[in-house]
Amino acid sequence: MSKLTPKIILEGTRLTFKTDIAFALNEHPRVVGPRKYKYHSPLVSAEWCAFTNFPWGRGLINFEPQEEALAMETFETWVKLFELQKYYSWIVDRFHLSTRMYQQMAYNKDYDFRWRGTPASAELPPGAADSFCGIL
Repeated sequence: MSKLTPKIILEGTRLTFKTDIAFALNEHPRVVGPRKYKYHSPLVSAEWCAFTNFPWGRGLINFEPQEEALAMETFETWVKLFELQKYYSWIVDRFHLSTRMYQQMAYNKDYDFRWRGTPASAELPPGAADSFCGIL
């Protein structure tokens, strides 16, 4: 069996068991494949309030307009990391859908996450749809 390297995005509101789902997926052999050692894939989260130095502050979902450049650079950095580490599994807790929803509601601004600089090989084939897991 070849190495499995899924990139999974879990989208949903708080308290919808996304973290529990992520940990379960991290150990499921149909998702991560056979492992010699017990470890889990990295989890990254847009819920991290990394733009403020206090709990429950702002981050990639609820950033303010003056933080837009920082937020977009952070998203682009994550995507670049995923591209560079293509033979590694990643589980992402909330990413673009949560950001788009919050920013549309709070600031009437919609962000296009079909990024500039995305290689053609990473684009979905015609007729395919983005997929995500979680409870919305």
